[in-house]
Amino acid sequence: ARTGAELAIHIPESVAGELSDSVEQGVYRIAQESLENVVRHAGARQIELELRETDAALILTVQDDGQGIETDALAGQSEERMGILGMRERAALIGGQLEIRSEAGAGTRVILKAPLGRNANDSRADL
Repeated sequence: ARTGAELAIHIPESVAGELSDSVEQGVYRIAQESLENVVRHAGARQIELELRETDAALILTVQDDGQGIETDALAGQSEERMGILGMRERAALIGGQLEIRSEAGAGTRVILKAPLGRNANDSRADL
């Protein structure tokens, strides 16, 4: 890893529920941006990525033990952190919910709840 951080990945072998192409790509892109943010900004030693399934949603969690995110960046108002705004927009496009929890010096947790099956918004195939 470019940061020297340890990455723990917890993902199922497969997803039992229906996963539309747009939701699949949205989850992938949000995971990618979350990990890039950790590498670029967090100074983390530990990173954890988890993907789990409930009856109605696929839940992605990316958390780290880095320096945390400033309030203006969480609101998407910092030029350096425009990726957060993009993640929020992508989550909305797939009918998902994105939550970012962060405290200075205490790391960050990104949680995406993406709909499965009939709950999925597949109106945008090219996210």
